[in-house]
Amino acid sequence: MNAFHVIGALTAIWAVAVAVVGIKKEDFPGGAEKIVGAISVLLVVSAISAAIITSANEGDEHGGGAAEATSE
Repeated sequence: MNAFHVIGALTAIWAVAVAVVGIKKEDFPGGAEKIVGAISVLLVVSAISAAIITSANEGDEHGGGAAEATSE
């Protein structure tokens, strides 16, 4: 398990929680639009960043990835 799996799972849990609260509470998020939006953006950007970093590191672990394969 890597950072992308953890952050991706947190993002999914956040999305379900926001959806459930939004369905049950008519005036959701009330005055907290900026906070809910900021947390959502932070989680999504973190998940994307973790995916990019993880994929770059996997190439290094497996012999250099595509860049080394094309140089032969």
